[in-house]
Amino acid sequence: MAVLSTMGDQEVVAQQQVVAVPSGPIKDVTFQALWLIESDDANRVEYAGAAREALTTVGFGRLVPAGSAMASVTVGLDARVDGGSRYGQLQCQVRFLNTTESGEVQAQVEFRTQPQSGMSIATTVRAPVGKWFLVGAADSRTGLPTHADDGKRAVMIMKVNKDVITLE
Repeated sequence: MAVLSTMGDQEVVAQQQVVAVPSGPIKDVTFQALWLIESDDANRVEYAGAAREALTTVGFGRLVPAGSAMASVTVGLDARVDGGSRYGQLQCQVRFLNTTESGEVQAQVEFRTQPQSGMSIATTVRAPVGKWFLVGAADSRTGLPTHADDGKRAVMIMKVNKDVITLE
């Protein structure tokens, strides 16, 4: 509180409005990306992560992990992660930019898979920080021909967290 003036025995007091200091732009982020495929094969471990319920709500069946990517990157610069799994090759290229809204970043995302019949997603989206979101989905026949129950559709989901993950 601040005293504005005194009048005789009375003191006039006004409260100062507390204004939150903007935290500024996000400098670094860490992203996680998951490549999931629909599979009826009970021998495959089912995805049971935080986004499972929402994926079911929008119409996806039983999903199993097919690949993943994770990296830390400075906002405004490119990050590229390539990896392979039993389902094929996953290539991920991303760039994040700050927006005028707190709690979100603009994500320029490109995913490519290269199994027998691949999938490609390229999009730009305002992404919430700290929450899983759907990057894209496509029909797919991912998986080995002997596992006919795998790969009806493939979906890419992503989560972006502020800052670099430190390990000590």
